[in-house]
Amino acid sequence: MKHKIITVLSAVMLVGLIPTNAATRGKSSSSMKSSDKAVAAKTTEKESSERKPGPKAKELAADLTTTQKSKLLVLLNEGTAKDLIAINGIAKVRAASIVEARPFDKVEEVSIVKGIGKVTFEKVILHGKSLTQRSSSKTKIAKK
Repeated sequence: MKHKIITVLSAVMLVGLIPTNAATRGKSSSSMKSSDKAVAAKTTEKESSERKPGPKAKELAADLTTTQKSKLLVLLNEGTAKDLIAINGIAKVRAASIVEARPFDKVEEVSIVKGIGKVTFEKVILHGKSLTQRSSSKTKIAKK
């Protein structure tokens, strides 16, 4: 009998240790208390600051020239959603995520944006490479 009472009391104490933001995750922000919103905001801020571009993203970005990095960074930081949708693999939702995650200090930081995976990031890098390439079709036509 004594063991059951201790078990029940332990369970009650554990329930009291559940963080308030864990209990409110599914609720809309309008129904959350301001203190719960502050805790949730700090948690989100902490999680996003802890996420860093991986070595693969840094390796891919290293393939860009300085000019390409600069032009791609300007596009990612200042381009409209319509500009971002022009990048192969970026649709409306991802473009909106990129706009929301701004500003980026480095090109590889876009790889940590929600919805941007390895393949999509590779497409962003390919787009960056195309920003300074000259069209060789004119020279091919002139040679004929």
